[in-house]
Amino acid sequence: MRILEIDELEPYWDLLLLADPSPELVQSYLKSGKVFGAIIGGMPVGVYVLVCLGSRDWELKNIAIHEAYQGKGYGQALLRHSIGTAKELGACSLEVGTASSGVKQVKFYEQAGFKRARIDEGFFVRNYDEPVLDDGVLCVDMLYLKLTF
Repeated sequence: MRILEIDELEPYWDLLLLADPSPELVQSYLKSGKVFGAIIGGMPVGVYVLVCLGSRDWELKNIAIHEAYQGKGYGQALLRHSIGTAKELGACSLEVGTASSGVKQVKFYEQAGFKRARIDEGFFVRNYDEPVLDDGVLCVDMLYLKLTF
């Protein structure tokens, strides 16, 4: 798998929406983000977006792996790459948000060293017109996890 910074977003659009179903929210953070795409055999299979929060704090706003490639270690490789990139950019911390009901996602980040930092109550209700479901569970609160370097 090759991972590189990208400018052409169209081939990665479905992947971006896999991690965040709101085109408006995705567009809002793409304006200030650095976007990296993962390619296997010429096909886009993964994507992540890093956004500077100010000073030396960064946020991983979006990370996704094509469903056919999930569960094979590619997501972990993409997460490791995002952590390495944040460090190269001079970050002292990297934050990521996920649905507090997303048990698999929380475990994924905690296994990489992220620690639970805060909860934004009602985030999904406030920011999405349609209900957001994760494995059939309604997403209401955003759990932020943080990795400090």
